[in-house]
Amino acid sequence: MKLDGILQSMSGNEIAIIGMAGRFPGAPTIRELWDRLCDGHETIRHLSEEELRERGAGDDIIRHPHHVPAVASIDGMKHFDAEFFGINPHEARLMDPQQRLFLEGAWEALEDAGHVPDRFDGTIGVFAGSSLSTYLLKNIMSRPDILQSFDPVQIEIGNAPDSLTTRTSYKLNLRGPSHIVQSACSTSLVAVHAACQSLLSYECDMALAGGVSINLTHDTGYFYMEEGIVSPDGHCRPFDKDANGTVFGSGMGIVVLRRLEDALRSGDQILAVVKGSAVNNDGSLKVGYTAPSIDGQAEVIAEAIANAGIEADSITYVEAHGTGTSLGDPIEIAALTRAFRLSTNKNAFCRIGSIKSNLGHLAHAAGVTGLIKTVLALHHQKIPPSLHFREPNPQIDFANSPFVVNTRLVPWKCQHQERQDQPRRAGISSFGFGGTNAHVVLEEAPSLIADQHKRKDHLLILSAKSMDALKNASLRLADYLQRNAATNLPDIAYTLQVGRQAFRFRRVVLCRSAEEACSVLKDPNRTPPTKTREGTSLFFSMRSFVHPVVYYGHDLYETEEMFRHSFDQMSGLLRKYKGSDAKSLLYPTADKISDAARQLLLPANQAVVSFVFQYAMAHLLTHWGLSPHTLIGDEAGRLVSATLSGTLSPEEAASHYLRKTSASSTMNFVQQDSGKSEEGFVVDLWDGSLYEKHCGVSSEIHDSLVRNLLSTVGTLWSNGVSIAWDRLYEGERRQRVSLPTYPFERKKYWIEASTPTHGESSAKDRSIPEKVIYTREEIESILTDIWKDKIGLEHVGLHDHFFESGGDSFLAIQVVNECRRIFQIDLPVVHVYEKRTISELAAYIETLLVNEPSVLEPDRENILTEAGHVQRRKQLLLQQRSRGRR
Repeated sequence: MKLDGILQSMSGNEIAIIGMAGRFPGAPTIRELWDRLCDGHETIRHLSEEELRERGAGDDIIRHPHHVPAVASIDGMKHFDAEFFGINPHEARLMDPQQRLFLEGAWEALEDAGHVPDRFDGTIGVFAGSSLSTYLLKNIMSRPDILQSFDPVQIEIGNAPDSLTTRTSYKLNLRGPSHIVQSACSTSLVAVHAACQSLLSYECDMALAGGVSINLTHDTGYFYMEEGIVSPDGHCRPFDKDANGTVFGSGMGIVVLRRLEDALRSGDQILAVVKGSAVNNDGSLKVGYTAPSIDGQAEVIAEAIANAGIEADSITYVEAHGTGTSLGDPIEIAALTRAFRLSTNKNAFCRIGSIKSNLGHLAHAAGVTGLIKTVLALHHQKIPPSLHFREPNPQIDFANSPFVVNTRLVPWKCQHQERQDQPRRAGISSFGFGGTNAHVVLEEAPSLIADQHKRKDHLLILSAKSMDALKNASLRLADYLQRNAATNLPDIAYTLQVGRQAFRFRRVVLCRSAEEACSVLKDPNRTPPTKTREGTSLFFSMRSFVHPVVYYGHDLYETEEMFRHSFDQMSGLLRKYKGSDAKSLLYPTADKISDAARQLLLPANQAVVSFVFQYAMAHLLTHWGLSPHTLIGDEAGRLVSATLSGTLSPEEAASHYLRKTSASSTMNFVQQDSGKSEEGFVVDLWDGSLYEKHCGVSSEIHDSLVRNLLSTVGTLWSNGVSIAWDRLYEGERRQRVSLPTYPFERKKYWIEASTPTHGESSAKDRSIPEKVIYTREEIESILTDIWKDKIGLEHVGLHDHFFESGGDSFLAIQVVNECRRIFQIDLPVVHVYEKRTISELAAYIETLLVNEPSVLEPDRENILTEAGHVQRRKQLLLQQRSRGRR
């Protein structure tokens, strides 16, 4: 489809996703993440006893029956390229690794989008959040020597979540809004929504949105708590009958957003389109602060679909929150079904999955990670499998819902036979502890017809802050070209030129194919790297005597619009004043080639062609951003110099040339180079070649003037001369593409946590007491102490309500597990919801202690599901509010 047609079909509220970056368990890049997803690979690692001991775990951890040696961590979190961002070693060591990782990710995301902040015409915002700094709690706070050596404010700035986005804005010179978003597990998807709203209100013109989570307390696994949220075996099984918990992990994800119209007009790569999004909160009508709500989730999904302006049955994939808990999964499917049923009664048309089955739950980075997976699926038109699903949770009625769990890699086809032209669409959900829910509706990117590129030659440029980094960048690009031979080479050259910051160490590759580029990039002796110079001077040299032949430089005339315009302009002016036509002499029609060749033997015609050609060449080079310090030549050169400086108009220059008069110029002019002028590079305006004054170093002369010019431009850039790269592509639509990002040179910056002295245990004493029979009063006394400890109260009455006293679902689990440990009983957590006071719970525990467990096996039909808890809690609150009104 053409650009105008796409723009006319838009509502104006669409947001384009134009770049992404991320680090995930077992997948350090976006590309590797996609490979793992397509392969159905679980990246949660299960540590051996040897690995556990290497990480400092003792027998008290390794042998504990509830210890799960599963980790979903990322590699290299101790390392950071501090020098790249101008951060000193002490500051780098004090910084939360979450902030360091996010900073690198922000740079990578902008490079993936093909944009440089300093050259972007607009403001760039940052919206993100991070988890609690376990680096501060576990490492820095355990080191009195560190605490005494640094200013507490410096430590706070390095680890406070507040610094995450503002430090990124500062280091990358981003001048748009810089907002911290904190809503627990939904943080990063809420950040995406906030960024979209900021773009739609024109607070910024581009936005980075995402989140990061690094939890150092999970480096040896975790302790499972019965009926808690974490998995007892280290696997996450969303929607399965055996789903019994998630695995928390570390990761980072960032997306780059822009208004779709702006992205289309500027040639950005568009990976997917945000059609609509919504955020809400459950409020208080639920069982507890951390409990989910069917109403809240259904409402946010329905609102996002309405904001997208679409029907629910056009969504054929949903990336679910999907934590893999037996209670949370049914609520999510029920909420999705309720939202979809507002506009469709169809069943089994929408596939559903959860990336948590692959990577675990990445906490504050979870939402954006699910978004990135879905963007990749839309881009590749494939839906990866959701793992560990064998048989549905019996509390999920999939048969009467729109959803089917996707268990294998499948092509993403349009499900509607009557609407084959309908774009693929997806929904992404993320729900946070505390009730903040987010949902985003995505649509596949519009397909644009690419322009043809007229040049045969392409200039690939690379730069870095060190020679080693430049070498690595060369190898990365070579590897990319081998894997993506079909990628448009002009777009690759364009992206490298306009979408990368220029650093001091540089390399240029002139090529006609991806194969040629790979060969050169892998050989450091071909087009060797250079180091930019300070104050490089540039000269143009205009020849006085040339012997042109018919069609000399015709490739330049055909491909370079500015050259053609300038040549035709001056040729026309000279013809107007004299009748001599340089264009018909140099570029005649096929039937007049012989006549033109004879005419070019005349010195007068040679002079006219020479003047017009070199005039056009000079204007092309200056249009590309090359401003000469001096133009070397004769009187004709003086006239060209005057037109470049604006002293003479083209009409005046043509008139002066024909009258053989001179004109003053603000540019320096050298009629004959004495050999004593300053050093620098000289561009020959006749053949576009380059040589270095006083050094005898000349560029290679190619059979194509376009190739000569590109070689010259590349050499000048590699020596520090600025180029207006976008002007090399005027008249054609080029597209930014995703290319390898900067090869950071990371070093270790880390404060190790203090190690417990010999004999100390790094884990809390979890010994299991022998079973005894307690009296009713003793049970009540023990429960009172447990409630005080868990809720944090000084006084607790026997008839105080657990949830009204500050308890929630997490504290209920802790209370139950402590009761199980002390009383040696099988106490389902549901009974804390039913026996809400110490008196009621003590009476039930006393019954358990004096009866056989088989007699006391609870009736499963009477155990409340989480949805039932929510409904019971709503009824209770409504009753209380009703009494309060009376």
